[in-house]
Amino acid sequence: MRRADREMEDPSEIEAVLHQNRVVVLGVVDGDEPYLVTVNYGYADNKLYLHGAKEGRKASSFATNPRLCFTVTDQHQLIDHKSSACHLSYGFRSVVGYGRVRELESDQEKTLAFEALLGQVVRPEHKVSKTLLRQTACWVIDIESMTGKQQLLPEHSMESKE
Repeated sequence: MRRADREMEDPSEIEAVLHQNRVVVLGVVDGDEPYLVTVNYGYADNKLYLHGAKEGRKASSFATNPRLCFTVTDQHQLIDHKSSACHLSYGFRSVVGYGRVRELESDQEKTLAFEALLGQVVRPEHKVSKTLLRQTACWVIDIESMTGKQQLLPEHSMESKE
């Protein structure tokens, strides 16, 4: 990382970003071109859990090339240094990681994936039906590496418009 002063060195800070958010952007390869896909996720035990349609661009990309990268960001706030437009910046925390995605096959694995997903969106009371398990694809990303970065917010920041 070029800016070592912005690196999150504490693994618990990186995990906090993954636990506190709900949306991940995946970078995958589709044929000979890059493809970004934004999806909900659940994070547990150093793994990201995803769900979706059994067919489509995302599913076929995963099946063709399981290597991917991902990013999760939060705490977006404009930092206005008041001196000029060139001195505006943004406060954030982000995690960038790399891994391999694989489809989950058994009802037990898929149930764990849904539990992670539902827990991430604060709906752990929802039950997972056998019909849902049959109709939906679930994947897990086995994370191989990840780093965290943050731009600390100074006293003079503007409220986020998100």
